[in-house]
Amino acid sequence: MDPAIIMTNTPEEALTSNGRTATVEPQRPQFTQASEEKAFNEILELVEKDRPKLTRYQEYYVFGAEPNYHCLIRYLRARDFDVKKSYDLLKSTLEWLEDFKPYLITASKMTKEAATGKIFCRGFDKFNRPVVYMSPGKENTYDGEGNIQLLVYSLFTAVARMPPGVSQMTWICNFEGYTMKNAPSLSVCKQTVSILSSHFPERLGVALIVNPPKVFSWFWKLISPFIPPVTKEKIKFCNSSKKEDMIEFFSPYFTLDMLPKDFNGNLDNTFTEAVWEEEKKIDDTRLERIAHIVDVSELYNNPKK
Repeated sequence: MDPAIIMTNTPEEALTSNGRTATVEPQRPQFTQASEEKAFNEILELVEKDRPKLTRYQEYYVFGAEPNYHCLIRYLRARDFDVKKSYDLLKSTLEWLEDFKPYLITASKMTKEAATGKIFCRGFDKFNRPVVYMSPGKENTYDGEGNIQLLVYSLFTAVARMPPGVSQMTWICNFEGYTMKNAPSLSVCKQTVSILSSHFPERLGVALIVNPPKVFSWFWKLISPFIPPVTKEKIKFCNSSKKEDMIEFFSPYFTLDMLPKDFNGNLDNTFTEAVWEEEKKIDDTRLERIAHIVDVSELYNNPKK
């Protein structure tokens, strides 16, 4: 495995008691091309130069949340190792972290928005990637801002649950019950794509689209121009509802015991109130882990525009 993508589950061990990143010597990634190593050295120099200006959470995001400079590697890969473009992308994320404060979106705050199970993170695929389930047909609030918050919460949750050696997640998007009434606004679509491509670079392993209705073609035409080509390549469609076709579609990523019954697998993945209560407990642990980095007493309500 490429040393540049090795991760751990204990990033907080790299932090001091006052929340600053401790002096822990990470392993430098190994590169096969001299140009990539040069780009890495240059972006690291830029980040170290700006490090005193970073907030505690920004510093944690760059140096503490992932081992061995993997954060920098993700941003470099997302922009083909163009240092300026990579660093501009990273800086935009650091600004977004302080403006939107996504790390303070809590499961408790999202209870109403998540009530139907339209978006939630649960389980893993064959590659130990956390799975985010999306069911647009289960829309319950028609609140664009609330939907963005729930999406961001779920993505942060998926990242937090990545085991060692894993840096990506899998999405299953089930469009059963989807109608034009469920379709988000163009502004919400643009914001969603922007957040995914700009602030979660190299995080998507594969997106599996199931049961797309005829009206979905309109929605796809609407959003596809805003989706980066590299992301489009990771989006797979299953246009058949036949059991054998669906099982074959999921087989590269899930065993039958991992696959929910909704898709002809053996797993009972029914979303219930108990599922979200368990989510709240998991989220409480996450908040405890970052309590010395950010002020978790600032309960999340609305992000700044």
